[in-house]
Amino acid sequence: GGAAVGAIAALTVAVGSGVKAAMSMEQQIADIASVMGLAADQTAPLKGLIQNLGIDPKLKVSATEAADAIEMLGRNGLRMDDIMDGAARSTILLANATNADFGDAADIATDAMFLFNIQAAKMNDAVNGIASVTTNSKFGILDYKLALAQAGGVASVVGVEFDDFNTTIAAIAPYFASGSDAGTSFKVFLQNLIPKSNEAMDAMRGLGLYTGLSKKEFQDAQEKIGKYGEQLAKLDPTSKNYAERSAELKDKIDILRRSLVEGSNAFYDADGNMKSMAEVSGILNAALSGLTEEQKSNTLSTIFGTDAMRAAAGMAGYTEEQFLALKGTMGKVDAEEMAATRMNTLAGAMEILWGVIDTLKMQIGDAFLPLLRKLAELFT
Repeated sequence: GGAAVGAIAALTVAVGSGVKAAMSMEQQIADIASVMGLAADQTAPLKGLIQNLGIDPKLKVSATEAADAIEMLGRNGLRMDDIMDGAARSTILLANATNADFGDAADIATDAMFLFNIQAAKMNDAVNGIASVTTNSKFGILDYKLALAQAGGVASVVGVEFDDFNTTIAAIAPYFASGSDAGTSFKVFLQNLIPKSNEAMDAMRGLGLYTGLSKKEFQDAQEKIGKYGEQLAKLDPTSKNYAERSAELKDKIDILRRSLVEGSNAFYDADGNMKSMAEVSGILNAALSGLTEEQKSNTLSTIFGTDAMRAAAGMAGYTEEQFLALKGTMGKVDAEEMAATRMNTLAGAMEILWGVIDTLKMQIGDAFLPLLRKLAELFT
């Protein structure tokens, strides 16, 4: 008697708790649909995804937390297909591996995807790369977020690969107190690989990194082209030496025009594409190898400016082979292994267990929602 009553009471409490959880999840999915501008039936597949994430033994996340992360991905502009195809799971894995909160993980994941054109199906590899920065430098995940925010846009535009971006942030980290500073310096460094002043051109020319015209030489050449063009236009076609004089002026103009486009920048290939970060590091390292520390400091300041000279110094500290070795080491990092290590404690195991229980409870309550909805409609 008493045992049966107790069991029924416990079951009632469990069902009630499950119904409450299911109602909350239904509302969360409706909120996600609203945020993404989708109809309810279009976001219906999210319920199954959220439940699968909640009971995934490799992830430390409740169904509620998974829904929150997905809503953040939606707010950040991700499509349903991306969320379903791996972005949601990768975001949670990133949070688990780096101890980030789910909001920060969602921001980082979406920024990386949009900036470096990473497909959702490839996000696990991207998460490994992001996590590798936190294991191969002093920067934690929040510093990485700030570095990506500062430098990611410029880096992606000029052609830096995502793995190169991650390796560079890890390589230059010792020179900075924060990821924001590192990202800002790296951004300006990339912008100044093409010299912005006569002094920078001369300094690069002195290191054998640049053979193009200085700004003044460029302007002088353009002025001469204009002057010779005017002289050519004023020649009288009927004059005795017209052919000889016009040919002479045309030759001078052609020579000057070629001088405007000739020359090279060691950081770019023949097609005008920036070289890899490993090559850029190696070029800087070799160019500065014979200088004193004072000369290096002055040279880097002249070429890259005070904002970028620390990033340049960090890059110059690596030969091409050393940069590639660091990149190789970082490429071996597995975010799932990192997450498993973090969760290999009693506290971690209990969090996973409660996440599973939370999801199962929601699934039980979900079965009662249609009936309860009909009852509610009868009285409204």
